[in-house]
Amino acid sequence: MATAPLALDRPGTVPARRGGAVARLRRKPEVVALVLIAPALLLRGVTAVWPFFDTIWISLHRSNPTLGPDVYIGVRNYDRLLGSSAVQSTTFFTVFYTVASTLAELFLGLLLALLLNASFKLRYAARSLNLIPWAIPVVVTGIAFRFGLDNDFGLFADMFRRATGQEITWLLDTWPARTSVIGTNVWRNAPFVAIILLAAIQTIPEELFEAARLDGANALQVLVGITLPLITPVTVSIGVFFLIWQISSFDLILSMTGGGPGNATQVLGYQAYLDAFQGLNFGRGSALSVMLLVIVALFGLLGTLLLRRFEART
Repeated sequence: MATAPLALDRPGTVPARRGGAVARLRRKPEVVALVLIAPALLLRGVTAVWPFFDTIWISLHRSNPTLGPDVYIGVRNYDRLLGSSAVQSTTFFTVFYTVASTLAELFLGLLLALLLNASFKLRYAARSLNLIPWAIPVVVTGIAFRFGLDNDFGLFADMFRRATGQEITWLLDTWPARTSVIGTNVWRNAPFVAIILLAAIQTIPEELFEAARLDGANALQVLVGITLPLITPVTVSIGVFFLIWQISSFDLILSMTGGGPGNATQVLGYQAYLDAFQGLNFGRGSALSVMLLVIVALFGLLGTLLLRRFEART
């Protein structure tokens, strides 16, 4: 007498128990999604979330391995930092450096984008050459400008002296050093901004420009009435990106001035690095990092509000 084949022996069948589990999972897609993203959440938590709260916790302690175990001191680190004239000067230059660099990069980047968008021979080669300053490593750029602005044998300092007849110690006085750092930063990053804005300009329909020309609009009217309003969301986005990125970076300053003269070109990120990893004062370094985080959050919030406002207009 022949026996019926088992369910496992028939192709295309699923055991009842396993099929029931699959059916239950299908009825709960959020469970499946959570299981699938759990590794990414775990990785993000270990590398970002936990260090974030740990930094806040350390900032509330006197944490220095040379002085023994950590001691909870509350917000005393913040009180000392806010009352320090050196930290106030560093905070001022951090904000000034970031805002001035970003505004200058947007302005110069727009001019470069308009130039690269024009029709001329070798314009594709010009677009490629435009990115060379941005492609050079930051440390290399800082060292090159440090030597170029040297008062004794620097090429740039000598050219300025010959052109104007004025002697300026670019890296030895407060405001010349600050101007040099900002100018070098703008020289490096403006080409990247130009490429982003060039891409935004090229998304504008050519019919709009042709209609404006037929109506008798000149180049300035086309720029103000068509180009700038339509690329404003992209401009605000790249501006916010550079604000957040530049306010926490210090590689250019480290390689170009080392924060000098004195602390004239010191920024919060570099100061936090010096306190934590050279002075071994982890509590003070963590407090500076939290202060920097607050400033970054404020810039990000401001940028988000501006972006939403301009997107609503368009």
